[in-house]
Amino acid sequence: MAVLMLLAYVRIKLSPGLIKWLAIAISAAAFGYIHFRNPGATAITMFGNGLGGLMYGIAFLGGRNIWLPVGLHFGWNFFQGAIFASRSAATPSMA
Repeated sequence: MAVLMLLAYVRIKLSPGLIKWLAIAISAAAFGYIHFRNPGATAITMFGNGLGGLMYGIAFLGGRNIWLPVGLHFGWNFFQGAIFASRSAATPSMA
């Protein structure tokens, strides 16, 4: 209950423009934290994923719908896995 009261207070005291950026910052931090469960994740990759979440949040504000950030995320995953992955990492060793 106290958390809801705090959020209501913040909502009343902050301007609508600041609320948007606060929401983007919180969602970007959550995006980075959620991706910490990825194999080989470190604090640096979590920070990088948080920056990606920031980019997706800004894309959402610019596009005014969810499809632009979804497309950016799909494109990033595609290029990271299918295009930029090293061939030796993708195939098992014969040794």
